[in-house]
Amino acid sequence: MINRCYNKNSTEYKRYGAKGVQVCDRWKNFTNFLEDLPHIENFNKEQFYNNEIELDKDFKQQKCQEKIYSLRTCIFLLCKDNALLAKIATMKPIIAIDPDNNEYEVINISKFCKENNLNKGNVYKCLNKQRKHHKNWKFKRL
Repeated sequence: MINRCYNKNSTEYKRYGAKGVQVCDRWKNFTNFLEDLPHIENFNKEQFYNNEIELDKDFKQQKCQEKIYSLRTCIFLLCKDNALLAKIATMKPIIAIDPDNNEYEVINISKFCKENNLNKGNVYKCLNKQRKHHKNWKFKRL
């Protein structure tokens, strides 16, 4: 956490420190971090020691530009859930327009396609202007 936020030689620095991610002053002292650890939301000692959960700073700060690691802003998430949230955070929303001209903002294209019996490849062809529509649905990037 400290390394990725403050060490410019860290391979993770560009994704954390360079983007303004910080660690609260209290957690810059490892003893304080260890003292707070069991009080972080969703902490589970067994899952922690089995590497089943990860400390996450983004979940509670989704609308914040500058993020900080702290007791108030962090939560433990299952590793698979944390990975999914990270993937969703990088997805760019699209607009889907159904045959009745209703518009939907879509973040997870795969899920949307499954729910609406659409072919994901054909949706991407529409987004890349290789097709005009798919099953009378139209798609555009925001």
